[in-house]
Amino acid sequence: MRHRLPLLLGGTWACTGAAPVVDSGSPAAEATTIYGVHTGNVEGAVTLDDVIATTPLGRDGHTLWVQDPGGGPHSGLPVYLPRGAETLDLAVGDTLRLDATTSEAFGRTELLVDELDDLEVTGTADPTVDVDVDPLDPAWTGALVLYEEPTIAACPDLTGAVALDEGLSLGTAFVDIFAGPEDELEVAVGVVDNALGEVLLHPRTADDLVGTLLGSSCSTTLQAIRADEVEGGVLLEQIVATSGLTREGDGFFAQDPDGAAGMFISLAWLPPDHGLAPEPGDLLALRGTAMTQDQRRQVAVTSTEAVWEMGTAEVTAVSISTEPDDWSLLQGNLLTLQGLQMTGEPNTDGSFTTTWDVLIDDLLSSVNLDSGVTYTGLTGPLDRSGDSLLLCPRDEDDIVVGEDGGTVVGTYTITDIQAGLVAVNSLVQLEGAVATSSVALDGSGYTLQDPGGGANAGIWVTLSVPEGQEVLVFPDDAVSLLATFVQDDDGRVTLRQDVATDLVVSGSGGETPTELATLPEDWTPYEAGLVGVFNVELTEVHADGAETDLDLVLDFRFVEPEVEVGATFSSVIGIVFQGDDDTIRLAPRSAFDLRE
Repeated sequence: MRHRLPLLLGGTWACTGAAPVVDSGSPAAEATTIYGVHTGNVEGAVTLDDVIATTPLGRDGHTLWVQDPGGGPHSGLPVYLPRGAETLDLAVGDTLRLDATTSEAFGRTELLVDELDDLEVTGTADPTVDVDVDPLDPAWTGALVLYEEPTIAACPDLTGAVALDEGLSLGTAFVDIFAGPEDELEVAVGVVDNALGEVLLHPRTADDLVGTLLGSSCSTTLQAIRADEVEGGVLLEQIVATSGLTREGDGFFAQDPDGAAGMFISLAWLPPDHGLAPEPGDLLALRGTAMTQDQRRQVAVTSTEAVWEMGTAEVTAVSISTEPDDWSLLQGNLLTLQGLQMTGEPNTDGSFTTTWDVLIDDLLSSVNLDSGVTYTGLTGPLDRSGDSLLLCPRDEDDIVVGEDGGTVVGTYTITDIQAGLVAVNSLVQLEGAVATSSVALDGSGYTLQDPGGGANAGIWVTLSVPEGQEVLVFPDDAVSLLATFVQDDDGRVTLRQDVATDLVVSGSGGETPTELATLPEDWTPYEAGLVGVFNVELTEVHADGAETDLDLVLDFRFVEPEVEVGATFSSVIGIVFQGDDDTIRLAPRSAFDLRE
């Protein structure tokens, strides 16, 4: 923007209403002056009367600069206020009384105020802007100065500072600055900050900078940022949002209008209530800082005023059916991965592993995927976290399974599955199986077996259906089932049903319990199968089961029968389970399974 150059009247910065500038003579050293602190005559606890605030409270919420009346060399210092300082009504020109402690940090002298009550506003006065001075001279550190006709040497660096000529930079303690080497800066006013040998001139508002500051020479593209490793301040004149905000609200994805390159736009430097709400297809312009963080190339936005809506544009995704040898040129792009199979349950970060070197992640939306399923298309921006590549679907429309519900390995019997003919995490179709139980009392699942029963004919079905879906199944139902074959770390195999309608009841199947006149030494072939045992006496009853005189525990996961210690049964029918304590448990389905 172009600002009007205010007039200099008698050496005074007329725009600020400043008092006449003092000459370069040093004021008398007093114990309660900033000059005295600077020159070493005062240290430790000090009281400063009638110093003038030359800046508002900084963007960090607890820093402002003050000066002795009249300005001059050694006349200004930064003051660090305690937590809660943002509640104070402080303004440029306030005269203050301070009880503070001097401190040396980062190569400069500072004042520390421990309590808010140690600061008192006593009136107002015009701060002095010193002119015709050399900001690089340490005597002017902390002073409010005017610097004429500086030359802009570079686009903003990673901190947002803009390098000027002769080792001086414009800092961002109070306001964002965006300017480039082709801009013309006529006058810069600000406080001089000299920390660790770097000299910064901090403007207090945009009005402290006079000239044409457009930053056009810093204009670039996301493709150039990614390819050329551009760091620091950039101007993106046209990008297209490819996603909405992350679930944390700390950023979104965008790409160049031609889709050649995409990138994460970080809003983490903004307050949580920043109010920006991009949607896919929004055409935007923005100013930000190009950087690499956790191996992710990104552009960080530090001000809501640095983002403009320009209209709308088409969003294009790159379709990939074969795993790339090099993913680096696709990072940040909107992709559609075709024929990708899930290979496991989500990890602790909520990401699903796949047959490719990429995870499916819930950064943008809650992801519900099925292990073993091959998806027709998975769409989302490609992100990186450390060494991991992440594809981030934006909503359920980005997840396409296909008309048949996925790639089904084949139609099998339970005996086939138990015999190892099906790969773990495969989606399988069961036809003609017989339900041997209803859903357990805790809703965790039910059991099936092949008609006729026998060894290796039963299996437990774990329910993982969405909330609100109900699975209805009863003993003796003949069913077909689409489910995923899974195996836990202990080698136990189950089927996982993810959708209620994947179970279809077609009639009665004629359940057949396997009668065990003699208990087997190895119960493994009978796990999840329906068996019958004989002559059982209860020796102890618990809330969830009962001990017996056989090497069995009755398990009440399907029914809660009224039984007592000493009760005897001529036979008990139930489903075989192995407990976590390695006990063999037999679960009756109803009171009719306990026959006296």
